[in-house]
Amino acid sequence: MTGGRVVAVLGASQGIGRAIAARSVADGDRVVMVARTAPVLAGARAAIDPGGRRSVTIACDIEQADASELVVAEARRSFGEAPSIVVHSAGSFIAGRLGELGDGELAELFQRNVVRTMSVVRRLMERRPGAHGHVVVVNSTAGLQLHPTNPVYSATMIALRSMTDALRNELNPHGVRVTSVFSGRCDTPMLREVLRHEGAAFDPSLALRPSDVAAAVAAALAVGDRAEITEIVVRPMRSATATATAWPASSPQRL
Repeated sequence: MTGGRVVAVLGASQGIGRAIAARSVADGDRVVMVARTAPVLAGARAAIDPGGRRSVTIACDIEQADASELVVAEARRSFGEAPSIVVHSAGSFIAGRLGELGDGELAELFQRNVVRTMSVVRRLMERRPGAHGHVVVVNSTAGLQLHPTNPVYSATMIALRSMTDALRNELNPHGVRVTSVFSGRCDTPMLREVLRHEGAAFDPSLALRPSDVAAAVAAALAVGDRAEITEIVVRPMRSATATATAWPASSPQRL
């Protein structure tokens, strides 16, 4: 498998991550698809790259200490070089307010959504080939302002935004661009979990499709070397027939 950029997509088995992997394959990239569940990951690869010519899979937890080494080793074995582009699209959601969650849940959510995200991305960039690279972190519009219903999850997304900014400051001098993509409510398994918590029904007319977010990621990656898109916010356009009570306009879009 030769030609095209080498892209590592973390969280590639479903939802937004899968759509990003699909878009990358369609754009001629060589893609390392990473996720925890091997059967789901294999099914995603078979759907987006039936011949298996432009993608490989790694079934591992990106939180494990050697995750970055596994990704780089597989990329070099399959494509002859380490990834120069890393797209992180994996995270955890826990419903509830600050007083409703235990200390262990708080610590674990920040570890998963912030600390471990930055750890694996930073290590992958340290092993990139050449002088250039690009990191894209898929965040949530819950990272733009604190959400009153699920403030702890929102706080982790705000922290992730700040840490992504810090990563940009450190990597820009080394030729690496860093982009945050803030997705509004998107038709993913996580959205359904959120709606169950809220007791709300899913209305597809009020949600993004994963391919919408993937298009935003592709736009950031397509910018010339002299420019950097630092942040993109993608929100669903509300249906003209949507009821005012479906998803209140005063509630920030997220996930």
